[in-house]
Amino acid sequence: MRDLFVANLCRLFRGPSIYITLFILLAISTLIVTTRTVDAVGNAHYGAETVQVILNGMSNMIHLMLALAIFVSGAMFADGTLERQASGVSRTKIYLSNLAISSSIGVIFILAFIAWAVILGTVLRGFGSIPQGFWAEKISILGVQMILLLALNALATLLVVAIRRTKIVVGVFFALLIAPRMIEVFSVFSAEPAQIRRFDIVHNIVIMAQLPALHLSQILQALILGVWVIALTTFVGIQLFNAQGLQIKTSHFSTNLFLKTAR
Repeated sequence: MRDLFVANLCRLFRGPSIYITLFILLAISTLIVTTRTVDAVGNAHYGAETVQVILNGMSNMIHLMLALAIFVSGAMFADGTLERQASGVSRTKIYLSNLAISSSIGVIFILAFIAWAVILGTVLRGFGSIPQGFWAEKISILGVQMILLLALNALATLLVVAIRRTKIVVGVFFALLIAPRMIEVFSVFSAEPAQIRRFDIVHNIVIMAQLPALHLSQILQALILGVWVIALTTFVGIQLFNAQGLQIKTSHFSTNLFLKTAR
């Protein structure tokens, strides 16, 4: 598993996609610090205060998670990587390796995104003073949001493996994210559709930015949702990936049998 992880990591960093993604993230972080860290009365936020601004917009990181799933898991279907890896290696390990890589890079990139905002904000305006418990609160917010984002990455990985066509994956991914909001439209007629918000990952990412003001039940609900989606999509993804491998083996066996019979 370790060798497979390292090999896939090296493959990923040999291409330009991952570096372009990081550059775009840092550029967005710079743009946020220079344009959105000023409050209503014109007072600029200090470096440490930019953390909350970033956390308020963390739902935008869904695009990063989708991109990483496509870069990491989608590539193995396009360049023959899968065929080379599948020789003597369980497909479960291949799936988990790709999921672990995209998840790990997602966490690292998000931390870099926040760290760069704090550094730049500090350079421009100073670090500022922070109240007691400030970092504990921000880390708690980020922790819950990160679990929800990793859930979206796990969902995207499942879609990549199931569909294998990037454009369709993107469309289905965002259709699934938009579906809860479309159902909410019917809440004007009944209160029941509004309850779908509890299962809306993006909505939960947004409200978790105000974690200190939330009830414990809301926080636990978000955590359970994230863990449940990760567990379910990973289980389904592994089963589907293994089934695809069995289908390929059966097809090859049938082809070889046909050729032997023809001879």
